[in-house]
Amino acid sequence: MGNLANFLNTSAALGGLPGTILRKNGLPENFFVVNPQFGSMAYQSNNGNSTYNAGQVHFSQRLTHGLSAQGSYTFSKTLGDNNIRDQNNLRLSKGLLSIDRTHVFQEAVSYLVPFGKGGSYFTNVPKWADHAIGGWQISSGATWSSGIPLSFTGFNTLNQFGTATADLVGNLPSDYQQVFKGANVVNYFPTLTTKAAPLPNFGTGAADLTSRYTGQVVVDKNGNAVLANSQPGTTGNLAVNTPLLRGPGQLSFNGAAGKTFTITERTKMTVRADIINLLNKPQWGNPTTDINSASFGRINSATGNRTVTFNARIDF
Repeated sequence: MGNLANFLNTSAALGGLPGTILRKNGLPENFFVVNPQFGSMAYQSNNGNSTYNAGQVHFSQRLTHGLSAQGSYTFSKTLGDNNIRDQNNLRLSKGLLSIDRTHVFQEAVSYLVPFGKGGSYFTNVPKWADHAIGGWQISSGATWSSGIPLSFTGFNTLNQFGTATADLVGNLPSDYQQVFKGANVVNYFPTLTTKAAPLPNFGTGAADLTSRYTGQVVVDKNGNAVLANSQPGTTGNLAVNTPLLRGPGQLSFNGAAGKTFTITERTKMTVRADIINLLNKPQWGNPTTDINSASFGRINSATGNRTVTFNARIDF
């Protein structure tokens, strides 16, 4: 009956326009559907909101004996609306946003090395030595921030509700988040593994599902189930961007050194070296958090090679 009604509502027979059959028989345009002039409708609004709360500490060292420094620490939380998961309970959509960083440390230091004339040490060295060791200025800048909140995801049986999270069915180990470097693999959940999940009851024979169902469960080192796919037709009991899961923290530590040489009274040359990622420490990407993935828990990307840039400038 549905197909017949759709045909009568959209057929261009007897007049060349969709719905002509209805008009020819004196029926209203909305006899079958409420708004026949629209193929689909979407509702949008600006009822979303977000909040940011933070406590900050800042310190500074004014230039003293060639040293100046400043640093800060921020403890914060950013909440807002993520994907709508239940039209009748919008509170389920509120949670941590992907821009949330619980801890952020920052520092900037500049130091005029106290060697040579005008300094505190080696003030009477020959002129050539003073040119070599005097007047150097070194500096550094560093930022460390905690990782971004992530989501444990599973099968999505409700596509219109965006991200499908997994069900938390056990206790996550206290130390389950740590970067573990193994043989040709980096794992972020070294105490968690995956195994095939029991076949769900979809009203069909188990034999039909054995070769098709690829669902997994996540277990701890004792084999206890911790994470599982949500039941068909549900969204999962974990929040999007759950507070239980964060990616690796990110560290940026850079340095620089420079000096201005006097060549003649009116000619000077400035040399400078800038070092990005001074410690040459890899910055790990986020792990795979889909519990049904063969690479669950693996970190497949990293950045952070040390880069050194030299430059010179002559002023005359």
